[in-house]
Amino acid sequence: MRLRGTVSAARCADRSTSAASNSRQAYKRIEELAELDELTGSFNRRCIMRMLDEEIARARRSGSPCSIALIDLDWFKRINDAYGHPTGDEVLRTFSITMFANIRSVDRFGRYGGEEFLLVLPDMDADSARARRSTGCARSLPISTGAHSRRA
Repeated sequence: MRLRGTVSAARCADRSTSAASNSRQAYKRIEELAELDELTGSFNRRCIMRMLDEEIARARRSGSPCSIALIDLDWFKRINDAYGHPTGDEVLRTFSITMFANIRSVDRFGRYGGEEFLLVLPDMDADSARARRSTGCARSLPISTGAHSRRA
């Protein structure tokens, strides 16, 4: 009888370890879902806005520059109207993949809403951000500058 109790305890310990591992994996997945936009894989609005606030605070403390880019995909509604929402979704996914492939590891990219995205560029001043826009994947993307700006 004692041997059975020992085996049973070992099985119980294995199950407990397995359950804890599954629980950690589930919690990690929940955290990902809470921060990521399901369609694009970018940070969702709540998360990117928190990151923006944190980066602005860091830039103020350290005196380092920080730039942001609010990116609006022009004519996106026309794509949805002409080709349907599945094609529009594919455009958003492709745009996000392209952005991820062309930003620095310290940059933060998130979906602000609909077809609007926010790019946080730590340690980059406005002139460098403009110069960066004129090269790489964003070269063909129109940029508008207006009276509305946010400085760190």
